[in-house]
Amino acid sequence: MVRVGGAKGRGAKYVRRLEDPTLERWYKNAARGSQITADVYLRRLGSVCAAHGMIPSDLLKKTSSERRDFLTDLVSSMEERGLSGGYIESTLKAIRSWLSFNAVPWEHRIKVQVPRSWLVPPSPDGPLKLSS
Repeated sequence: MVRVGGAKGRGAKYVRRLEDPTLERWYKNAARGSQITADVYLRRLGSVCAAHGMIPSDLLKKTSSERRDFLTDLVSSMEERGLSGGYIESTLKAIRSWLSFNAVPWEHRIKVQVPRSWLVPPSPDGPLKLSS
């Protein structure tokens, strides 16, 4: 059974967005896989839309180049605000899920900066050998 979040909790302000039947279908479809993922995706998508004075269906109306520009600008602003790469990737996954559900292609690779501290340093012994 799929539950729709109540009027409490972190996602409460985005629950009203589920009055859009297409958004509710997307949310319920995502919740069939994972309720937690559906809740996170709703919050991420709702947050992006609220911050840019838009509704989720506005993303569907953008041309391919407008979506590319919007998403690259979004990633840049999130990086400038110091948000983690994982949070930014999660936001992009939510948007990708929404677009995919509505048969809107994800045509552009949007890169997210990974902090250098996350990279594995090279071994002084060279690359690992799997067999001798």
